[in-house]
Amino acid sequence: MRGRFKRWLLMGAGWFFVAAGVVGIFLPLLPTTPFLLLAAACFPRSSEELHSGLLNHPRFGNFVGNWERHRVIPKRAKLLSSSMMTLMIGYLVFVYPHPLWFKAFLVITCVAVSRFIWSCPHTPPPPEVKNQDQPRSLSLD
Repeated sequence: MRGRFKRWLLMGAGWFFVAAGVVGIFLPLLPTTPFLLLAAACFPRSSEELHSGLLNHPRFGNFVGNWERHRVIPKRAKLLSSSMMTLMIGYLVFVYPHPLWFKAFLVITCVAVSRFIWSCPHTPPPPEVKNQDQPRSLSLD
């Protein structure tokens, strides 16, 4: 019973994250990618079919698959996320009369998230070539 509850809970969380990611496509303040990555983390533990559906999605499948296999964030996504965060945080810091501690919290969070994003590779590693490291023997025949 306990395993079934956990499975349904993870499946529900996965669908919630997919829905939040879809909403994030249309709302600039709501990010799409983190929600899809969270859904990709929930689905393998609840439904392999839903997980493979997310990995085979024509728009997001490659991105999610590269993240799962290699922790890769494409350079375009890094640039877009960093610039959007900077614009939104800058707008909140300079336009709205928030307390100084709140503005500092926003800036520190933006810097920390940007640092994490830029610490990830932006291309997957090259595929391994078999028999490359083995020494070649010379034939004297």
